[in-house]
Amino acid sequence: MRIAPLVAPSAGAMQASFESNGLNVPLREAFKSTLFGGTGDVRAAISKAKSAETDLFMWIGYESDVIPMTSQLRELNVSAKYIFGTPPGWPLEFSAAPEAECVLGLIGFLPSLPTTDAMTFTANYRAMHNADPDNYAAALAYAQLWAYADAINAAGTTEQAEVIGALERLTFRSPMGEWSFGQSEISPIKVLMKVCGWSSNIKMAFAKSFIRQIAPLLNSKAATKP
Repeated sequence: MRIAPLVAPSAGAMQASFESNGLNVPLREAFKSTLFGGTGDVRAAISKAKSAETDLFMWIGYESDVIPMTSQLRELNVSAKYIFGTPPGWPLEFSAAPEAECVLGLIGFLPSLPTTDAMTFTANYRAMHNADPDNYAAALAYAQLWAYADAINAAGTTEQAEVIGALERLTFRSPMGEWSFGQSEISPIKVLMKVCGWSSNIKMAFAKSFIRQIAPLLNSKAATKP
């Protein structure tokens, strides 16, 4: 498979990961996110990627880049079999937009997750904000705080070494599933990275005004969000 990522500083590591798994990355092209003063016109970068005739077009940006990127992909008739985006959140109106059809992505949390912890968190969030969470940040913060609180309670103290020991021993429930930390992973930075847990991200696709969870499929009811 040939992949053309349009991406920010993580492009190098991502390319190395792809290539170590036998995938060909014929092009890596940078663009300036609208979050940092970009105009939103990414046609030049898209055109270069289009000329590489790749199977997968992948981009990393922010929520404000989603609609400019996907609409210009359609405008320029990019024919890649897969279009994959990884912003930290997706605009609420995007799922109903025609350019969203069959766009793939990663996200750390969906309100449609059918686990007890996810449903409880979503219900409480709706009660407080009268809306669903539109990205994973709220669920992530909730998971981090409860993991830390549970570790302190288990340790019976706030002493760092004791709390680290509790983090090493325990498994923590969260809206996104269970967290656990191996001995070599315990440090203030690594705890945060582990809780961010990219390996446990949800793969999803936009289709006909629905957000469809495609992996991991927890059960048949986990696949759609009204």
